Amino acid sequence: MRRCRLAVVVVSILVVGVPLAFAGVALSAADSPTSPVDLATPVNFGAAVAFHQTTVIAGNARFQVLGNGLIRMEYSPTGSFEDAPTVNVLNRRLGLPRYRATTSGGWLTISTATATLRYRLGSGPFGPNNTSVQFDDAGAATTVSTQWQNECPFDQVCDAGAAALTGGANIQTDHTGHQSVAGFIANLGQASQAAATWSVLGAPAGQATVTLRYANYIGALGGPAPRTIDLTVNGSDVKTLTLPATTSWDGWSTVSTNINLNAGTNAVGILCAAGDSCTVNVDTLSVAPAGAPAPTPPAMTYLGGYTRGFDTATYGPGYRCPAGTPTAAQCTAAEPNMHPGLLDREGYRLLDDTQSALWTSNGWVSPRPANGDVQDGYLFVYGHDYAQALEDLNRLTGPSPLLPEYTFGVWFSRYFAYSASDYENSLIPAFRANRVPLDTLSVDTDWKSPNAWDGWEWNPTLFPDPQGFLTWAAQQGIHVTLNVHASIADNDPKLPATQAIAGTPLSDYSSCFTPGGTCKVWDWSSVPQAESYFALHQPFESQGVSFWWLDWCCDGSTASNQGVTPDSWINHLYAQELLNKGERGFVLSRVGSSFQNPDEVYPAGPWSGHTSALAFTGDTWGTWNTLAFQVHLSADEASIDQPYVSDDIGSFLGQPPYRPNTAPDDPDIYARWVQLGDFQPILRLHSSHGNRLPWDFPQPANGIAANFLRLREALVPYTYTLAAQTVSTGLPITRPLYLDYPDQSPAYTSPNEYLYGPDVLVAPVTTPGTVSTESVWFPPGRWTDWFTGATFTGPSTRTLTVPLDRMPVFVKDGGIIPEQAPMSHVGARPDAPTILRVYPGARGAFSLYQDAGTGTGYLHGQDSRTSIVTWSAGHAINVAIGPVEGRYPGQPSARSFLVELARITAPDRVRVGGHVAAWTYDPATHTLTVRISGLGLSESARVTVTGSRPISSPEPAAVQLAIDPSTPLSLPAGASTTVTTTENNDGPGTARTATVSLTAPSGWTVTPSSPVSAGDLADGASRSQSWTVTAPSGATSPVAGALTARLTYLSAGRAETVTATQQAPPQPAPLPPPVIAATSPANPAPGDTVTLTGQNFGATQGSSYLTLAQGNTSWGAPYDGAKLTITNWSDTSITFQLPP
Repeated sequence: MRRCRLAVVVVSILVVGVPLAFAGVALSAADSPTSPVDLATPVNFGAAVAFHQTTVIAGNARFQVLGNGLIRMEYSPTGSFEDAPTVNVLNRRLGLPRYRATTSGGWLTISTATATLRYRLGSGPFGPNNTSVQFDDAGAATTVSTQWQNECPFDQVCDAGAAALTGGANIQTDHTGHQSVAGFIANLGQASQAAATWSVLGAPAGQATVTLRYANYIGALGGPAPRTIDLTVNGSDVKTLTLPATTSWDGWSTVSTNINLNAGTNAVGILCAAGDSCTVNVDTLSVAPAGAPAPTPPAMTYLGGYTRGFDTATYGPGYRCPAGTPTAAQCTAAEPNMHPGLLDREGYRLLDDTQSALWTSNGWVSPRPANGDVQDGYLFVYGHDYAQALEDLNRLTGPSPLLPEYTFGVWFSRYFAYSASDYENSLIPAFRANRVPLDTLSVDTDWKSPNAWDGWEWNPTLFPDPQGFLTWAAQQGIHVTLNVHASIADNDPKLPATQAIAGTPLSDYSSCFTPGGTCKVWDWSSVPQAESYFALHQPFESQGVSFWWLDWCCDGSTASNQGVTPDSWINHLYAQELLNKGERGFVLSRVGSSFQNPDEVYPAGPWSGHTSALAFTGDTWGTWNTLAFQVHLSADEASIDQPYVSDDIGSFLGQPPYRPNTAPDDPDIYARWVQLGDFQPILRLHSSHGNRLPWDFPQPANGIAANFLRLREALVPYTYTLAAQTVSTGLPITRPLYLDYPDQSPAYTSPNEYLYGPDVLVAPVTTPGTVSTESVWFPPGRWTDWFTGATFTGPSTRTLTVPLDRMPVFVKDGGIIPEQAPMSHVGARPDAPTILRVYPGARGAFSLYQDAGTGTGYLHGQDSRTSIVTWSAGHAINVAIGPVEGRYPGQPSARSFLVELARITAPDRVRVGGHVAAWTYDPATHTLTVRISGLGLSESARVTVTGSRPISSPEPAAVQLAIDPSTPLSLPAGASTTVTTTENNDGPGTARTATVSLTAPSGWTVTPSSPVSAGDLADGASRSQSWTVTAPSGATSPVAGALTARLTYLSAGRAETVTATQQAPPQPAPLPPPVIAATSPANPAPGDTVTLTGQNFGATQGSSYLTLAQGNTSWGAPYDGAKLTITNWSDTSITFQLPP
């Protein structure tokens, strides 16, 4: 019987749940004979062959100088090198950089303008003892050795991810302190002969020293004790290692011993053999010359990184709340593990592509042939020029797709069984009535039949006329995406036809969510199985579904290809299927790993994921620390060239505890989350409880959120242009500060800030309350507050007071922000003028990108760019709009603009094209507006403003307004009570001519009993007013009503308004989370009876759920697929039997 490490978690809530093509390539399709689907990928094999002038061959080593800071390093013991494209690398023809190659003293030296690479001739595979690179880092020469993440050269510290794992051993990440990028090796159990084996490359014959880094903290009442595991060399069990106890599972130690090796490649590993106690975690292994010090890993300071999503954190550790009876706002959620990407403050990174699959001539992939000590990697040397590194990665791996223009507007989604009638008669009319735009409707899983989880027909009860619904949505300017899960129920009427296309039987899957049944899953590495999967999608596409949301959270489909990352492969197939039909190829999906192993770093890595996926970050708790994590997540994932990251705005589960279909979350966290979404690549409202809609929240959050959703829609031209820039350059939409300011230390230590394009600084609020105090670091230059007009000069750090209706967003002098006019959806007003927000004070430029918005014309040059430049000369401020360069179908024949110059004094005169022009000036916002109409595509226009100058303004005061009592009133009919309003000025500066009003529902009377004019309110001062409020006399007692207070005042030359509304008190947080003190037996096997002891389990089974994990396979949350037999449940003990 195979024993396993079984992790059990009790949670005290109830939960449910790019195109790769290059022009001019035509290849045969990888089709099965009966398939209606074409998934073949046309790949330009010529582009994968580097220019011969870039190539240097030294025996069995080949080097290709692809850029000043990009060198391919390839070793083959047979001298046979690979020129075919891989799933990661499509283009090696990046140019002809200048370099010099020399040999001297037995060393090959290759020098570029950026780096000097040295290799000892005839010394075998690359390793720390025969390969080094020198480069300039911040003015100092730095010499480092290359680190092969997926290989194990002699005398290198080798990652856990470079080992071949058998017998149930796998990679885990639930402890800290490990050095391996992938995580550490766990589940080393005896019954299954668990083992980990590294192929050590380039070893000399004779004795060597092996060093194992491990953690050992398991033990019974006597405490942790030494444990044993065997060491193997070339398949032979050579000795038993004793591993002393460590201080914790997060504390690591090493043990060393000598072994004998053959010359060349040797298999060195660990084995949990008979008699061993095992059950330790292993981090790294190194094999070095006998008697020499063990090698040390390079000092890497990774910048950014990536994660598959929040799911393992959300449904694993979950959340924690402080002791006592805190509110939900005080709880914190577990955060996902991050894996490193390309960028590192050390200035270099080796992308190990050795094990990546190769593209074949029929548009599919195959594993690389086994060939001994082969190594194939790309050495990126960039110092602090991180932008160049991302550009090189983008050119090497292929560009991201340009998402359709409408995706950069507003999305709505909810895990709820909405019907077509709900959408047509309630939800969408509410958007229109509240003047809130909507572009994309994401329909979650309940649209399906015969099963809501894995059905492949429309639910006829909810959607009696699917075609009519999709036609109606298109008429509204709304694009529809459908949620799909990667399984098909055994009782699905489409299964026989699907199986016929697949040919070979689809696999049975017993943990599916089909009620009372089983289902089938796919292996997407099989051409016919993949085609049978996508054949299920095509009828919906023909009806008008725009694209897909693959929710690969819970179903056992696989991509078994050797040399691919499963997420990247299935996402690529989704993109290719649409691309081959003439649509833009992408999918909303998780990235970087797989459902089966969500925290694993696959050998192929995340490097091709950006070419097909809009990264979906999975299910989240609505906590403030989750919001803070999402602030930096999209900027972090720039490190893998992933430009599109989509979080659930407002969170999926809401604030703890889980409350399905109940009152919405705290208004402040909702408003702040919507604000974040405005300046993210995608704004997708989503939840599993309550709508994430402004009108479901009280004022002022209601109006604030609605205004920000309107702003998001206005920003579409700007965001779409940023997306086009990332396609061509690899620079992300949300930029970490160190991309643009690498020599500024605070750029590395301000994770809650990022740039939205080059000129917009964003510092979202991630703390509760209607007024927040935020520390903001300003990069060099002068920055203007988007919402208040206050100006700040950097580099400097300022502490700002930010009320709920504002967000810390700043535009640099010279910044130009194009916006579209207010509209219900993208394209609703094609003749409306484009608004150009210009911030004078420095020279600035922007190239406005436009195309048809959908379709693949942009891949064939069907697009346009308009140059917009601003500068000052003498006493004049100038804005020049250039002619349109490029053409595309549906392009307007003329253009109109509203040029808005921000934060300047009123002008003496305005000219357009040398002629005096009309203008308007708003003294409240200090904004000058000039209209330009009828500008032909080939024409240009120049606005010249004389007599104006930029204005420097202080930050306006932030005044809090409160009502006492804060909760809605409940009075007998005709009864009166006293209500107090209080204003508190949090500064900076004085709030002048402050006036308060109080309103009540119809029929109530409100009479001030003290002066309502507060007058001037100094910084730090507070004042109160009292009111007599009377309930309607003719109503039925008790009468309930919520009051709203309104405060107006002047500060820093601006009129400010603050509102406060009585609202129900926040719900308390849940009881303290469950704690498991012991599991008996400690290492259960299938069929065993297991007892958990601890506390806070709840009195009955309905109080909690169990999550069980065997390796990287989780049972339980969010759906109970474990099929356990529970025999006892109390607050301190649970007993259950595992299935055999």
